[in-house]
Amino acid sequence: MYSIPRLNDVRTKLDPIPGAVPHPLDLPKGCKFAPRCKYATAKCWAEEPTLEQVDEHQFVRCFYPEKEVRNSAEHQKAVVNHES
Repeated sequence: MYSIPRLNDVRTKLDPIPGAVPHPLDLPKGCKFAPRCKYATAKCWAEEPTLEQVDEHQFVRCFYPEKEVRNSAEHQKAVVNHES
């Protein structure tokens, strides 16, 4: 979400999503962003999240779309270090 530009954003540089986009014919199991997401858990690697509507024109496909949940101590314990 930090890589999306916004009109009221005062940042001079957007946060890129690390890693490379997977080939459409070789998508990972589970969440397609799990290999590139620093908040990914074992659930993300195993299951694909459903598409949920969060606003009139906004949808999300993520198990942890809320910033408070991602930054919680409980969630941080569940994060999978996939870069090792």
